Amino acid sequence: MSREELCPYCGGETCYKDVERLLRGGNDVAVVTVPADVCLRCGTQIYEHDISVKLEGIQRKLDLGQTEEFQPLGRYFQVVNSGIPLTGITARPNPPPFGRGKVVIPRRETTTPGDSGGV
Repeated sequence: MSREELCPYCGGETCYKDVERLLRGGNDVAVVTVPADVCLRCGTQIYEHDISVKLEGIQRKLDLGQTEEFQPLGRYFQVVNSGIPLTGITARPNPPPFGRGKVVIPRRETTTPGDSGGV
């Protein structure tokens, strides 16, 4: 099993650890804990191919409403009119489909004062 040592986005070092991934399908959400190489600088998560394939299978089941084998975990709510001002910036599009080699899930790009661009 080969692992990434440097982030393909920012070149930062990565650390192999377990991460929680939220998968959404229809009105359902699944929380899955999986191993990933995580960039210590920008937070990008890199999954091995076999993990990507398994996540794709879980995603497919959610999309089809086939959640019988999943364990219920509390309740899921959407808060509307929270009074928290939004930035007006839309979220990134969905991550790339699973199952195409390693999947890289980038974190939100950030800038610091005096920085000319994102990480």
